[in-house]
Amino acid sequence: MKTLKKQISIFLMLIYSLSIFSITFIQSTSLSLENKTNKKFFSKKILMKNKNLQVYEIIWKQLFIGERGESCKKDKSKIQKKITLESSLESQNKRKSDFSFVEKWGYGPIAYFFDFIEPVILGDVLNDFRNIFDSIKKFKPYNTEKDLNEELQILQKLKKNKKFNFSVFRNSVNKIQVKNALEKWKWQKNFSSEKFEEAFISKFDLNKDTRLNARELLLGSIYSNRKILGKGFCKNCFEDSIKKIDAIFYFINCKNEKFIDAEKIWNSLKQLKRSTQEFNIYKIQEKGIKSVNDFVLKNNKILSGKLTKEEFRNGILLGIWDRHTSYMKILNDDSRSLKYLRWNKRDKKNKNSNLLNNNKKRNHT
Repeated sequence: MKTLKKQISIFLMLIYSLSIFSITFIQSTSLSLENKTNKKFFSKKILMKNKNLQVYEIIWKQLFIGERGESCKKDKSKIQKKITLESSLESQNKRKSDFSFVEKWGYGPIAYFFDFIEPVILGDVLNDFRNIFDSIKKFKPYNTEKDLNEELQILQKLKKNKKFNFSVFRNSVNKIQVKNALEKWKWQKNFSSEKFEEAFISKFDLNKDTRLNARELLLGSIYSNRKILGKGFCKNCFEDSIKKIDAIFYFINCKNEKFIDAEKIWNSLKQLKRSTQEFNIYKIQEKGIKSVNDFVLKNNKILSGKLTKEEFRNGILLGIWDRHTSYMKILNDDSRSLKYLRWNKRDKKNKNSNLLNNNKKRNHT
């Protein structure tokens, strides 16, 4: 009897040991598989990141002198990161209006930053501007006779306003064309209204003529789509410009972090290959540093004093929009940016003095 009890006890201990071993083995196998999966996922992620950087390396050779990473080295002449009182007061005392979201993205101290960077990026952005405005104008403005009559009635009311400009109205796009663009190009429709095209026009109709001219439409195309640009979700969304803008961001962001700051921008852009020696912010260091600071201040939304890739990208597009669009057309000259006056170029001073006076009268929004 004692022998039987002993055998049963040994048997039960064996079963217990085997069960413990099985559980341990399963857990270790599971952890091993989990680790392998995680390693595979992260290595895939790193590989994708490296592949993206390899694509940008080709663009970097075209845009920059020297190697990426020099901006991450400590610079003896530290850039002033302090947010100036003037910039803070400007944002605090901003007059509230329907278009209070519109800022001086291309003017003020920031103007010197754009004078410097435009020789590299301006052509690409203006090409995208023209393509968007030309493409939307190809949509039919009226589907039925009722649509035409409705707009004729609106036109009659608008003509009673002395400030109404028929030339601008005629060169603008209406709600039917805007609706087609929003639907077919998959632009963002962040509006609760069922008539989303009317809500879109109302949001960006700066001159209140119920249509969108070149300046208004392009503002809408940047501002409304700002969270999806560069993600392949929409069509006619600055695809060509963004490749170059993103390449500049990644060159600056040599530590592959989420944010860049004014110091990294300042230290990196000195390596930029520019087609001209004019408008060099590194020759006017105090104004140059202030211009880079102003660019960061006007565009940082998530973290004060730092920019994400999206904020950097939107800042470039909105700055060029501010300086190179009018109600009638996209501008490929100095008539709005006025950089020659800012840099005291004598050969252009007389030519632009009248433009400056006219520009003061013009509503920059």
